[in-house]
Amino acid sequence: MNIALESVISPKKASILVIGAHPDDFEIMAGGTLARWKSEGGKTYAMVMSDGELGGNPKVRRAEAKDAAKVLGVKEVFFCGLPDGKIAHEISTIHLIEKKVKELKPGVIITHDPNDTHQDHKNVGLSCLSAARRHPRVLFGETQSTITRGKFVSVDITNFMNLKMKALKKHRSQCYRLGESLLLKQLEALAVYRGSEVGVKYAEAFWVWRLLLGGNK
Repeated sequence: MNIALESVISPKKASILVIGAHPDDFEIMAGGTLARWKSEGGKTYAMVMSDGELGGNPKVRRAEAKDAAKVLGVKEVFFCGLPDGKIAHEISTIHLIEKKVKELKPGVIITHDPNDTHQDHKNVGLSCLSAARRHPRVLFGETQSTITRGKFVSVDITNFMNLKMKALKKHRSQCYRLGESLLLKQLEALAVYRGSEVGVKYAEAFWVWRLLLGGNK
C-alpha cells in the first residue's frame, strides 16, 4: 500500500518527530521522509535516546547526528544520553519520550518497530508505544535489524534519496567502522527494494500502529 503522509495530514499544520535509539537511526528509518516533509513546509524533529558510545566516541557521534540533521532540514535534535546497549523499556524511558511528545505535539511519530532484533531498538519502540498510547499517528520505521511483517505504508523518497545518503555520510565514524560503501549500498538497495514494491525508484516503508486519516491534531 502506497501513501503520502501529506495526504493524511498537512505538513504545514503538523510536525514529525522521529525517535531513534542511536545517533544514525532517525536518518536510516526516515531520512527521506524527513527531507520531503521539510520541503513541503512541515517542521521535523529527532530524538536520540543514546549517544551510541559502543560504536564510537559519543561526542563525535552527537556532532555527526547534528550535521546529518542539518542536511535533512531537521529543526532540532534532542539527545537523551541513555546507555548504549542498555536502553530499557521502563518508566524512566517512557517519561523522557512522553515529556517530549507533550512539548512538541507532533502530528506524526516515527520510531523503531518493537519487532526488531536489536534490544535498544526493541525497547525504544515499546517505550514509545507506552508514551504515545493516545497519539493518533504512530509509525514504525525500518532498520537493517527489523523483522519485516505484514502490510505497511510507503513514502516515495525518490526526489530526496540524495539528501538521505548525504546525511548518512555525515556519520563518518560509523561509515569508517562498518565500511562506507557496504553500508550505503545496503541502505540504497533497501530503498530500491521498497520502491519497487510500490512502483517508484526509492521508498521508505513504515508499519502502522495507529494512523488517523485527516484532522490537524
